[in-house]
Amino acid sequence: MIGAKSFGSPNGVINLARVLELTLQEGEWADFEAFYRDYLEKIRWYVQALAAQEAQEYEVAGKAADFLLLSLLYDDCTARGKGLFSGGIRYLGGTLECYGNITASDSLTALKKRVFDEGSISLEELRKALQRDFEGKEGIRSRLLDAPKFGNHDPEADAMAQRLHGDLCRMIAGEAEKNGLYTYLPVLINNDHNVRFGKTTGATPDGRQAGRPLTNGNSPSDGADKKGLTALLLSMACMDNRLTAGMVQNVKLGKNLFASKEMQEKTEGLIEAYFRAGGSQLMITVVSAKELRDAQLHPEKYQNLFVRVGGYSGRFISLPKAVQEDIIGRTLYE
Repeated sequence: MIGAKSFGSPNGVINLARVLELTLQEGEWADFEAFYRDYLEKIRWYVQALAAQEAQEYEVAGKAADFLLLSLLYDDCTARGKGLFSGGIRYLGGTLECYGNITASDSLTALKKRVFDEGSISLEELRKALQRDFEGKEGIRSRLLDAPKFGNHDPEADAMAQRLHGDLCRMIAGEAEKNGLYTYLPVLINNDHNVRFGKTTGATPDGRQAGRPLTNGNSPSDGADKKGLTALLLSMACMDNRLTAGMVQNVKLGKNLFASKEMQEKTEGLIEAYFRAGGSQLMITVVSAKELRDAQLHPEKYQNLFVRVGGYSGRFISLPKAVQEDIIGRTLYE
């Protein structure tokens, strides 16, 4: 899945990690900047196509039906006597859901550092390692995994995530006027589809193996955040949310952070500091690793165990096994 319509959703979707995978398959680049420009141009092709598709869908919908019941809820529609998609509303916008953003930015960081800056891994070596899903190339994978990762308040990884995020947001927003839309904005609310899209995405230069979940929203790869909760929150807070239609940040906290008044106050203070630093949203699951594993073995005992998935809360035992594993794999802060 690279660029298409989401399952049961009116907005288009783009898998940034898959586009990166395809960009790397052939070509030679003098330096990282040349590669990055090539990568952005490939993303732009999908963005332009999906924006045009969004506008065309509105046009077709307006010709097919007036959506009278829904149109009655809008003042402009009743004042103009027109349906929702027939010129009734003045602010007609669209969204493009993005997947694998941090998988892509961490891959770009590793690619820049290991291939173009250090030259410790050649482009051909990297291609072969990715094609083989790192089989027999464990040393290369180890060096890629050891490259800076988002979620640790690392200046290299955070700067790359900010750069890709900013370029992507501006690119998508720039398609609105061209297609007669009031707004066209990216969405980083992945629900559980980051797991589904990961299954069709090959190995990536951040060290992720083929078929593994992509990062969910504005969250690090599972287990990549190793410098503590403060570092994680500072990485998340550095991302500008003003040019998005929404983005999610997943945090999994242990119950002992709320076991006493003192711990509760410290946790509350940390969360407040995150929002003061520019954080836009936080999805908190309070649970223990033991609970989640036991719930897989004895679901009848955990009928009321709810977790944050990616933009929504879901009953843990009702989630697909792969999604459960993705949630378990997220770092637990205790």
